[in-house]
Amino acid sequence: MRAWAFLVTATVVGCGDKGGSQGDGGSQGDHFDTPDLARIVNASLPASLKPGGTTPMPRLAPAASPTATLEMLGAKYIRNLFQNSYPGGLNASPVVGYLNAQISTIDARFAEAAGFSGDCFSEPPKTFTADLSAVIDPTMTITLPHLQCAVAFTPSTDGSGEVFGSDGMGNTSQWIALGQTPTGGFANTGGFLSYANVLHLGSTDPAAPEEVDGMLAAYLPANGFGSATRFKANSTAGTFELFFADNGDPLGGHAPGDGPVFLNDGFRMISDGTLIYADGVLLDLDNMSAGLQPFTVCITASTLLPGATPSDCDTLATSFTFATRPSLDYCDIVGAGTGCTIPLPMATGTNAPMAPSVVSAINAIFPISARPSGIPIINNAN
Repeated sequence: MRAWAFLVTATVVGCGDKGGSQGDGGSQGDHFDTPDLARIVNASLPASLKPGGTTPMPRLAPAASPTATLEMLGAKYIRNLFQNSYPGGLNASPVVGYLNAQISTIDARFAEAAGFSGDCFSEPPKTFTADLSAVIDPTMTITLPHLQCAVAFTPSTDGSGEVFGSDGMGNTSQWIALGQTPTGGFANTGGFLSYANVLHLGSTDPAAPEEVDGMLAAYLPANGFGSATRFKANSTAGTFELFFADNGDPLGGHAPGDGPVFLNDGFRMISDGTLIYADGVLLDLDNMSAGLQPFTVCITASTLLPGATPSDCDTLATSFTFATRPSLDYCDIVGAGTGCTIPLPMATGTNAPMAPSVVSAINAIFPISARPSGIPIINNAN
């Protein structure tokens, strides 16, 4: 039950003339230039987690104590999550890093809209709030304050496309809805949904840091797979925060030498460039009878080993901005409520599907037709 990539071969419906340079990140009176989300995210990570910063790690022998084993596994799984290869972009090409692979799809789609022009870019931006906090988790809400224009995909599912805009001062909002198949709509055919705000594009000023704040959701009705991701990357300060959960299989990569990642049932992490703190639940393959176990680990960022004293992460562990506790997990995806029994990742056929209430809530905010009134689709030929 794994959705690695959502391939949508639809093209952008004939939009306006292209102009301007890509990368200045805003509407320049009559056109929009897209920021590079992957660049900002990767710049926020410690060197060891950047693509190619190190290599994936294979299965480890248990440590002397159960606590040390869980700490080592947590550190190893995080390392592999960022160094394994996963399908990404429009053609599911190998991309290093799970989040990076998802973002590469977003960047590829918005690259198609780079420089698109229209009168809407001269209009005041409009605000849209994508709120899944009541049905998934309090972390799953984001407000997009800079929406101006929309582009539809064709052939498309019901409402597939992108909505975007800027305040013209380096702050942008981006919404992309990728349907999985040409007909049927998100609830019937699934899809990939992304929202992101980019703040202070290109800034090196600590008082106005360059940052991307993003929320992702995915659904595959054929097998009930669903996922939820919330992240914040500050490239100026070199800080990064991530919450992630799904109801699928382990997040092992697709390339030879990739290592296991048994974190997908729910974990969060935060990094300040020197230390990485993480907690959630994980699986120890050498202690399957224990089931999924809660873990906490303080990792030295330069080595990706739990060599730091746990108390070294006391401040970092209380610096999460999305939630003050590990709150996003498998139970939220399947709608089973807090404290449900999470099945072992290796137990085939035991995963519950994404809850209908969750699918319905995502479906309500998925299509670009849900955008605020007054945001036109640029030169949509359909």
